[in-house]
Amino acid sequence: MFEETTDTLTKMGAQITTAEIKQQPDLWLEAFANYEKEQATVSTFLTAVASQAGGRPVRVLFTGAGSSQYVGDTVAPYLQAHGDRSRFTFESVATTNIVSAPGDYLTADEPTLLVSFARSGNSPESLKTVELAEQLVSSLHQISITCAPDGQLASRRKPSRRHCC
Repeated sequence: MFEETTDTLTKMGAQITTAEIKQQPDLWLEAFANYEKEQATVSTFLTAVASQAGGRPVRVLFTGAGSSQYVGDTVAPYLQAHGDRSRFTFESVATTNIVSAPGDYLTADEPTLLVSFARSGNSPESLKTVELAEQLVSSLHQISITCAPDGQLASRRKPSRRHCC
């Protein structure tokens, strides 16, 4: 596909997908560089979140919709096998599931780190998931990972909640 012209790809309905796939190696390198730059901040944040849980494991809930959910689906099993399970548990739930049945996925008294993956940071289901979590979970902490730092999800902040990144 990478050898085809833009016109050919457009006619096939594959231009956007091919461009997205082609840029992935550079984007992953950029994401890793961002992580390395912020590693101390993230580590400090996670230590604070775990210490506030009073010895209970913090539930890390990866959320997103569509391909953003797939990120959580990919990382949760790896972290469940290799992460610090004495301090954290890891799971992935689609924002569409949370929005349609929040009581099934958000527990008031369970320390929770909501990790929101979103391309734009403006999708209604992502914003509603954050809103519901802020309403329903008493010990909520958040990390938003978006492609758009100016998206609504990245800019949501409540002073009573801990946020990172």
